[in-house]
Amino acid sequence: MRYQKQAFGEGEKVALDGATFTACSFYKTCFEYSGGALPEFIDCRMEDCNLKLTEAAGRTAAFLRRVSERNSGGANAVLGILGIDPAATPVSKAPTQS
Repeated sequence: MRYQKQAFGEGEKVALDGATFTACSFYKTCFEYSGGALPEFIDCRMEDCNLKLTEAAGRTAAFLRRVSERNSGGANAVLGILGIDPAATPVSKAPTQS
């Protein structure tokens, strides 16, 4: 799906999988991504939005969370996967779930 010059407002849910957004604005929008084709954002503006990961994307997020919680070097591995330099980012220990 392709969107051009559209404004997405507060509380609106927007499916991201395979979508292309050009010159769109998002204000307090809920992005939903299930792990399909990556979305593309071209010259878009986002303000105070959130992201809900479902299906395969949700399972991947749960896996990365588990690796970073249970393994002393795991947080740095997750940062590396995300392309973030662990040396430049202080990592605090995440609370473990019971």
